[in-house]
Amino acid sequence: MPFQGAQRAPRYGNAWDKLSERIRRERPVCEWEGCIQPSEIADHIVARVDGGPDSEENVRAVCRHHHAVITGAQLRQRQLRGG
Repeated sequence: MPFQGAQRAPRYGNAWDKLSERIRRERPVCEWEGCIQPSEIADHIVARVDGGPDSEENVRAVCRHHHAVITGAQLRQRQLRGG
């Protein structure tokens, strides 16, 4: 989990688990440009809450640090939009 005490949303299910595992196995290095850390998280490019699908085209493998950076930016954008 990216943050202490964070929990995965229960709606993701087995299909997501399989896709996430495959993405992380096939892309063992963080996809953030210039990062060489191991990928640990399969992250939606367009978040599910914003309508992003659970598809290979909408998933990137990232390290924990860059997942936190991405998630923080997405939260700020939602707050600015009033959502």
